[in-house]
Amino acid sequence: MKLLLQIFLTLLVLTISPRLWSQANDANKYFEEGEAAFAKQDYQAAVTAYSKAIQLMPKTIKYYSARATAKRQINDDPGAAA
Repeated sequence: MKLLLQIFLTLLVLTISPRLWSQANDANKYFEEGEAAFAKQDYQAAVTAYSKAIQLMPKTIKYYSARATAKRQINDDPGAAA
């Protein structure tokens, strides 16, 4: 029974891990896109990119912080505080 449980858990991890890794990779690409847009002072594009990163990885605080900073640059104070 213990062996069966170990096999099940291993298969579960192997099945889920690639999807999570892919989401994290994609989220990081959007974050980097946002950083590039921010550096060019294209704050609306930065907000859009950071928002896409947040949709993929909603527990990553730095994405929210970056988006709030970009929203502040376009005078969206309520959005920056949210």
